[in-house]
Amino acid sequence: MKRSIIQVIKKNIAVSLLAAIYFTANAQKLPAIQNTGLYAPADIKIDGKPTEWKQFQAYNKTTHIFYTIANDANNLYLIVQATEIPDVQKIIAGGITLTIKSADKNNTTVPLAIGFPRMYAKDFAPINSKIKNEQTDMAAELPGINKQFTDNAQFIQVAGIKEVTDSVISVYNEQGIKAVSLLDNKKVYTYELAIPLKYVHQVIGSDGAFAYNIKLNGRLNALKMPAGSVNVMKVVVVGGYGTPDPAAIAAMHDLNEPTDFSGTYTMAKK
Repeated sequence: MKRSIIQVIKKNIAVSLLAAIYFTANAQKLPAIQNTGLYAPADIKIDGKPTEWKQFQAYNKTTHIFYTIANDANNLYLIVQATEIPDVQKIIAGGITLTIKSADKNNTTVPLAIGFPRMYAKDFAPINSKIKNEQTDMAAELPGINKQFTDNAQFIQVAGIKEVTDSVISVYNEQGIKAVSLLDNKKVYTYELAIPLKYVHQVIGSDGAFAYNIKLNGRLNALKMPAGSVNVMKVVVVGGYGTPDPAAIAAMHDLNEPTDFSGTYTMAKK
């Protein structure tokens, strides 16, 4: 017998509350920016599952994401986790861009940037709708949602890597750049990225340090609309025509506009 909608809602609310308490407690213990190096776990897999990571290295309050940057002898890694639904929706709609550049302001080496995922509105809108809906039974819907996600997040944006001549490459590329993201049954989004160090050496200083920027691009970026432009997605009314809902408009603005932060990472040695 199928569970009633009320049962599904109650379960989802209970799971969400427990998850919120857990993630809030962990966020309070972490720095806002990771500035130290971390050697990657030996069993690392780029699969969108954070099981091999004991804990995240930082929680950034500007973007509301947990994240870790790590390296081993072959790759540089980024793992990001978003636990709040508006932030999950923002990432799915516009993707995350990691930009890496020299920490020396006088160094003119071209920065490199990796962006993922990038999907068309027709593909990310149904996913975001299910995530937002409290009636969605994630235990039952999760396989289908993740399949929709992986089927439509097929490309990685690349800039500043001279060995990569195309601005967009397949997730099944020959360059060894890996990017995978998945949702779990608590609507938590996890993203993992691996970049071969041969592409990063150009920006690493003699002290092993480089500067990085992590940006949640926002929906306007995905829809190729200029930031600050007036569009129908920002018109939110309640109680009749022409009555603006300030909270809803603020939430829509946050979904549309990019947010980012920067730090400095020093390569770790085993």
